[in-house]
Amino acid sequence: MHQKLNYIFLLFFVSYIFTADKNICNHCNQLISNQWIVFEENDYHNNCYENHIAPKCSLCLEILTGEYLLDAWGNPFHKIHEADGIYCSSCSRIISEGVTQGGYKLDDGRFLCSLCQSNIVQSTSQINISKLKVLTLLQKIGIEGINKEINITLANRITLQKLAHKISSSQLKGFTKFSYIKSPFGNLASEYKIYILDRLPTIEFEAVLAHEYLHVWNVKRLRPEVFVKPDLSGPVYTEQLWIFEGITSYYDDLNLMRAGIIEKKKYLELLENNFNRLLINYGRCEQSLAESSFDAWTKFYQPDENSVNAITSYYLKGSIVALMLDLKIISETQGKYSLQDVMLSAWQKYYVERDGLPEAAFEELAEQVTGLDLKNFFNTMIRSTQDLDYKYELEKFGIEFNIAKDNKKAAEYLGVVLKPGPEVIIKN
Repeated sequence: MHQKLNYIFLLFFVSYIFTADKNICNHCNQLISNQWIVFEENDYHNNCYENHIAPKCSLCLEILTGEYLLDAWGNPFHKIHEADGIYCSSCSRIISEGVTQGGYKLDDGRFLCSLCQSNIVQSTSQINISKLKVLTLLQKIGIEGINKEINITLANRITLQKLAHKISSSQLKGFTKFSYIKSPFGNLASEYKIYILDRLPTIEFEAVLAHEYLHVWNVKRLRPEVFVKPDLSGPVYTEQLWIFEGITSYYDDLNLMRAGIIEKKKYLELLENNFNRLLINYGRCEQSLAESSFDAWTKFYQPDENSVNAITSYYLKGSIVALMLDLKIISETQGKYSLQDVMLSAWQKYYVERDGLPEAAFEELAEQVTGLDLKNFFNTMIRSTQDLDYKYELEKFGIEFNIAKDNKKAAEYLGVVLKPGPEVIIKN
């Protein structure tokens, strides 16, 4: 499992000081009579520092010295453990007794930490509870008409990838199968089946389920024009996959926050993780979002060892673009319109029975609905490999956005920031 790891510099000096002055230990509040340690300008007994204060490796529990690494949740561990680290396939924490109270290896090869395993979805009753929550939240934001009787099937990773066939990938957590069936009256009716990776934590399961329900509304009913009557003898090309997958992905987590299933803090953590995943992917500098959509059949679904350096994900970058477009519309219309208004208009105008969404129609519709000139935005975000000024756009809404300045190129290319280890000074 690929993880974004950061080398962290301990911004303090640990000094062994020998003095006759009387000091009080900042941990136990007892008098220090001889040798002690100064850490972040506080005094400690040696034992108090080593047993209670010193930063420790999440794996071996030894005191951290020199360069060390962090998992996606900020849990530190020695660099020597990097090759042996095992990460939870759901939350990305490094699995250890100290951080996650251990974990499990599942029968399909995934690793699951004990924290995530404690609330996994695996029964029909759990599915039904989550289904009701997700459908209710979608109705609240105007997405109605989704059949609550759509069958939801859980499958392990191996089975899910076999069922997904050509759209399978190691990161796949769910998909929706669409087909036509003949009704008793002789006409064709739509049938949907949703398949989701089994043993996902409840929050993650509900996010995936929301994504798939949105697909029933967006893609299965609203879809690219070329997908309405596709020639399935070969790949069907469109530059619009970022609209149907990326925007859907954007609403996954946003709708969970709107419904109160996750708190704002958790939502911001999910956004932070998405930005980190995007910015450490050098492929974004080589492939535009339009190209990522168009080349999905030949590149995204046929990855090789160089893919991380050559392609970008229309799911991931598409969700970031959707966020930035939504914020831009809200900001420049003073809250009168949002991306949701554009999507509802697209659904009403280009419903699948009305021939689907033509290429470039979404961009034109966004301008018509909002009254904004969005050409520069779309040219930058969709057809170029430039990064938008994320910091500027997010801070309009009070969201702080910072990228580490040190060794920026290393961070962009490798996903790590190199920094020196701690300096230890011993005095007599």
